[in-house]
Amino acid sequence: MHPAERPVAGQVQPTPLHGLSTAASGAVWVTAVGSILMAASTSTFGWYQSSAQAQLGMVLMGGGLLLSLIGQAVAGILVIVWLTRARANADALYVARHRLAAGWAIGGWFIPIGNLFLPVVVVLDLVKASNPTGQPLPQVWMWWAGWIGGSLAAPIGIAVTLASDPLTRRGPAALMLFLVLAAVLYTSAAFAFRSIAKNLANWQDERMAQVNY
Repeated sequence: MHPAERPVAGQVQPTPLHGLSTAASGAVWVTAVGSILMAASTSTFGWYQSSAQAQLGMVLMGGGLLLSLIGQAVAGILVIVWLTRARANADALYVARHRLAAGWAIGGWFIPIGNLFLPVVVVLDLVKASNPTGQPLPQVWMWWAGWIGGSLAAPIGIAVTLASDPLTRRGPAALMLFLVLAAVLYTSAAFAFRSIAKNLANWQDERMAQVNY
């Protein structure tokens, strides 16, 4: 018998996950859209500042940056809340071993260096515990690689641009490359997270119905 088939008695009653999954996924998508707008602004690089193309580029860059910052802040909060609730549900619904204690669903995000790998360990164990087949989801690694990579790409591009000789085109070319890379990574992360969140909500809500919570 798979360990996910035996609920643990005496745990806090689990709560439905679908609404929170949708909210967290939406916030991740806001970040991705902001990054896409910033990448789109690179198509206007090289135009005179007073031109309509340059003005459009500044609007895209400013709007995209604002959306990205808001998306990252809101997604950070909602993903942590989602992960905490999903882990609490897993502890109430299943008997399964987790490599990290439940508190790491929150604490893992705030440990320097550790926040590069602790959250994904929590999600990997959570998926394995909640999946009726006990199998992992490859989307977990796609989400984490996309989120970490996207978070690093834009700052690296800006740093390279600032360090470049302003008389050459190397700086703008580097910024263009890294902003497009960030958009691709954040978009892949958004697709992957949506799949993870949807699957976890389905598995846990179905399990709640089976054990009459």
